[in-house]
Amino acid sequence: MTYPTASKSTHRLIGEGLLVLDAKATADYASIYRLKIDGQTFTLPHNDVSRECKSLFNHDVFRYRGLGKGAAEVWTLLQIAPATIDDLVKKTGRHKRTVKRTLSRMVSLVDTVTGELMPMVKNDGDEWFACDVDLNSISKIVGTFGVGKRQKEKHKQEQYVHRLQLELGRRQMKQNDKTDTNDYSWKH
Repeated sequence: MTYPTASKSTHRLIGEGLLVLDAKATADYASIYRLKIDGQTFTLPHNDVSRECKSLFNHDVFRYRGLGKGAAEVWTLLQIAPATIDDLVKKTGRHKRTVKRTLSRMVSLVDTVTGELMPMVKNDGDEWFACDVDLNSISKIVGTFGVGKRQKEKHKQEQYVHRLQLELGRRQMKQNDKTDTNDYSWKH
C-alpha cells in the first residue's frame, strides 16, 4: 500500500483507540505501535532487520532491477554471522522459497566479460556465509551500476524545475493581486 494510505489508516486506528504509539520513529527506526484490545495492549510483530535503515540497502546492486531488497537483508545478516536458511527466513520474514532463490542467485553470479564466478555467499553444510566482494563489481554484473547516481541527478533536476514552477506561481499570484481591483459590484 502507499504511504498516504498507511498513514491515514494508522491515524484512524489511533483516533479510535485501537493503536497506541509505543516508540516514536527516529532516523534509524520506524515507529513501534501497540494494539489495544479490551483495555490490554499487545506489541505488534515487527522485523528488526527490515526496520533498520542502512545505506547498504541503497547500493545499486540491491535495487529493484538488481538483486532486490530481500538480497540486501540476507546479505546484511550474513555479514554479521553465518546462518541457516531457517534462521534467514525467521530473521527476514521472507518465505523460504524466496530466501533459497535469493541465495541461489547470489551464489551463482558470473562476470559475463571474464566468465569468472563471483559468488556473494557460500555455504558449508547447512550454514551460509557472506563472501568478501566488491559491491560495485557485482552491480556491474547485474546491470544496475550507476543507477543510483542517475536517479539522484534526475531528482535534483526535478526539484529544480519544481522550485521554478513554484516561483512562477508566486509571481503570477502577485501579478493577479496587483491587477485585481476587488470591484465585484457588477455581480450584484
